[in-house]
Amino acid sequence: ASAGHSALNLEQIGTLDTGGAEISAYDPQSRRLFVTNAVGSSVAIVDASNPAQLRRIGTIDVGPFGSPNSVAAHRGIIAVAIEDAVKTSPGRIGFYRPDGTLISTVPVGALPDMITFTADGRYLLVANEGEPGGYGAGQVDPEGSISIIKLPQWERGRWNGVPTVRTVDFRRYNGQEAALRARGIRIYGPGATAAQDFEPEYITVSGDSRFAWVTLQENNAVAKLDIEAGRIVELLPLGYKDYSRRPAVA
Repeated sequence: ASAGHSALNLEQIGTLDTGGAEISAYDPQSRRLFVTNAVGSSVAIVDASNPAQLRRIGTIDVGPFGSPNSVAAHRGIIAVAIEDAVKTSPGRIGFYRPDGTLISTVPVGALPDMITFTADGRYLLVANEGEPGGYGAGQVDPEGSISIIKLPQWERGRWNGVPTVRTVDFRRYNGQEAALRARGIRIYGPGATAAQDFEPEYITVSGDSRFAWVTLQENNAVAKLDIEAGRIVELLPLGYKDYSRRPAVA
């Protein structure tokens, strides 16, 4: 560590083999950890009340819907992003109780890749990557999108309504591909429109739950989303980076 900075030391205090692990989410209410296993089409339920003695206590089987890509937890509600068996087809979000009991499912865009609750718990946001099956004859290239799921009030252990879904697409940018490229946004799929080419990957939300920023990973850009209005308000190109040069060090 350089002068003025302390070293970061990590010490393993517990481990558990879940048979496959990619994304995890912790629910403070139940003190349980939820871990996706795409190969097993499941989410492991882990008792994490004692991190030194992790115990697998259950499994959420999402196989009837597809394969899990992401999981998020908020105040005792567990949300799972589920990719359809045909990845270019619409996916689903499954809502579960901490014991794995299914509450409900809602449809979202193709290949839901990442999900997050807003801080106020009113919405669940979904990055639908819309990754193409290919660009050849007969191949499907779905549009990337962002689903905004408005959640009903949770009262006495149940919702007082049903979740509603609004999906935000990028069709308003179709026909502007040349101008977007000139701004530094990468659009590269053969014959693809901007809406098809944009692939939302990851979402972060402002502390006041008003805006979200969504990475368009393959496109070298970030989309700013007005959550309440349900619209993209800005596309932010990230610019050219020459990684063959040595980084500047202050």
